[in-house]
Amino acid sequence: MVNCSSDSSAGADDCVLSRLSQLCANLAGVKTVAPMQQEVAQCVAEGLSYDHSAKRRQIKLTTVKDHIGKIYTNLNIRQRKELLLQLRAKAR
Repeated sequence: MVNCSSDSSAGADDCVLSRLSQLCANLAGVKTVAPMQQEVAQCVAEGLSYDHSAKRRQIKLTTVKDHIGKIYTNLNIRQRKELLLQLRAKAR
């Protein structure tokens, strides 16, 4: 597990991925989040648009939207704001 406290040496990227994995692990029946889904979620957490996320990951926009849809379904959320709130809540 990554230590994401303010005095930790863990990078922001590691913390975002760790928090997303923790969120998914806490849900009944959800075992893992695919690596590309983690990367897309990281982009969203950084505030990138779906288009910029696609360009950064070198994938199609429709693929980004598909990954986001699966993450939202797994976490039982409907919008980006909810994902960010859950990531922040897990950080505490």
